[in-house]
Amino acid sequence: MSEDPGTDERELQRLRSEVAAQQRDIHDLDDREHRQQALIARLRGEAAVREGDLVVLRERLEATDHELEDLRAI
Repeated sequence: MSEDPGTDERELQRLRSEVAAQQRDIHDLDDREHRQQALIARLRGEAAVREGDLVVLRERLEATDHELEDLRAI
């Protein structure tokens, strides 16, 4: 134990401050991870919609190609 009780108190306060800073950092990381996961989920949803749009467009293109072939045959 140190001779000055104020030194122990200052060290305890310093440690408490350090723990509080680490807790804030952990909270910030958790928040950032949550936002990243939400963004990933949104992008996956948008990609699925785009894939669906592509399927519809490919089907329409194929139908149009067949119609064009039929018209050329006439």
